[in-house]
Amino acid sequence: MVVCPTIFRQSPVTNEFASHTDEVTTSPLPRHGSTLLGRDKDGRRLRVSSHPDAGRVVLSIWQDDICRATFRLAEEDVPELVKMLSSSLIQPLSEESDVG
Repeated sequence: MVVCPTIFRQSPVTNEFASHTDEVTTSPLPRHGSTLLGRDKDGRRLRVSSHPDAGRVVLSIWQDDICRATFRLAEEDVPELVKMLSSSLIQPLSEESDVG
């Protein structure tokens, strides 16, 4: 049993948000996908799992066997995420060049 973080759900009746903690049976290893070990903290992983039947890719952050956060990404948004990650590696050109 893995305890997920406290989440907030909006009541369709009162429109108020209530917090609760869900307990779910899950594994830190996805059936379709992979994990990336974090370098900043022992036990930290980014889990990427594919759910083609739902048209989603789920990114989740794990600390040991506890899921700390999730983000559900539509399949059509995956290329934009890849583009964002790739562009974050490109160093911006400085306005003043040392050459010259």
